[in-house]
Amino acid sequence: MATAAARSPATPVRAAPLVAGVTAAWLAAACSVSPKPEPPITVPKPPTLEDSLVSWRTLQPGGDTVLVGRAGAVDPTEGFVRAYNLDTTAAAVEAPVTAEGGFEAALSVTPGDAVRLEVIGLVASSGPSDLVVSEVGAPLEPVATPLGDCLAIEPGGLLWVEPGADGLVRVQDTCGVGIVLAAPRPRTEADRLEVGAELGWPLALAPDVPVGLTVRILSGQPGDEFLFFLEATAPEPERRAVSVRLED
Repeated sequence: MATAAARSPATPVRAAPLVAGVTAAWLAAACSVSPKPEPPITVPKPPTLEDSLVSWRTLQPGGDTVLVGRAGAVDPTEGFVRAYNLDTTAAAVEAPVTAEGGFEAALSVTPGDAVRLEVIGLVASSGPSDLVVSEVGAPLEPVATPLGDCLAIEPGGLLWVEPGADGLVRVQDTCGVGIVLAAPRPRTEADRLEVGAELGWPLALAPDVPVGLTVRILSGQPGDEFLFFLEATAPEPERRAVSVRLED
């Protein structure tokens, strides 16, 4: 009877190969499914400023002055414009960007003054634009840079510094023309910003050898911004401004 039971048709002697085949097919199908692609990372577009659309005017003869960005001066049309007069120690002024991409910043200027404009967007900022004030109503012109690319400054316009950390600006004489730099000069609040204190000044740059300048914010709050000047005394005089912003 035991032998008969072993050969009974009800005994699933062929089930194991069938189950194995189904399992293998399921595993093959599972492995063949492509992973879901990750969504692309969207990098915010930094705002831009069209210098040729910026001029100035007086509110009345001999009265207050206003920097005017015509429609389309700022793209995208969001955030605000920060303006400095680089030839005075007056505080920066800020003006909202209009829906048409224009702005009006009440900054005291006279012909010949150099101004710095920065667009602070919702998620990113533009690089600074250094412009010279010309006659009333005329577009502002780029600041002259006699040394051009021979004086390399990196970063050249805006340095971000983390709270509690030092920043670094590199300068280099890329043409070997004998550039000599005077000691860096904070535009204002010299007691809150220190630049290149570890070096001897004036500094003669060796040809094509970068030199690092330590930038240290001595006191400040996240979002604060400071400016300092790097001034060449040879072979030609030239002044360049660097903005230092404390990260939020």
